[in-house]
Amino acid sequence: MRLPLALLIALLPVPAFAADAKPAVDLVATFVTGASDGGTIAFGGGQYSGTMKQTGPGAFETQTNNSGPLVDFAITEKSDCVFDVIFSAAGQPQGGIEIDAHKIKSVSYVLQATKDTYSDWAITLNGNDASVVQALAADGTLSPTANNSVVSTSLKDTDMQAAVSALQATYCPAAS
Repeated sequence: MRLPLALLIALLPVPAFAADAKPAVDLVATFVTGASDGGTIAFGGGQYSGTMKQTGPGAFETQTNNSGPLVDFAITEKSDCVFDVIFSAAGQPQGGIEIDAHKIKSVSYVLQATKDTYSDWAITLNGNDASVVQALAADGTLSPTANNSVVSTSLKDTDMQAAVSALQATYCPAAS
């Protein structure tokens, strides 16, 4: 039995197009901060945690438990594949980093601890040079910083790694 060409084409796997993919800023939020709509995030050594709510592309917030502050992450793409990640508490910026995704070869996660509603993951952005990640001051100046930290999230390493893969496949190819 021979299948018609139209049916054969319909059965072939179809690659995702950028228009169907998550925005790059959401992918960066997922793999750098562990933020996802409905996910749990913790900080302050686990003193504060809350359920994240996505309020827009690259924007996530939570009202933390224990009478903690309203916390938000804002990820913006300031130029092609260069992202600013700003963390604010009670409406005041607490710090930020710039990530140059052109320079990322890979991202690795190592489980540090498991809590009731989240896990602590050591994250390392591996890249071509030390400027893959830079500290971002309130005035916009950049300075050297480590390419690793710990994120406390309900996401699994496979979820975060999938976001890295999607970013590199759809928007910002891995550095060679």
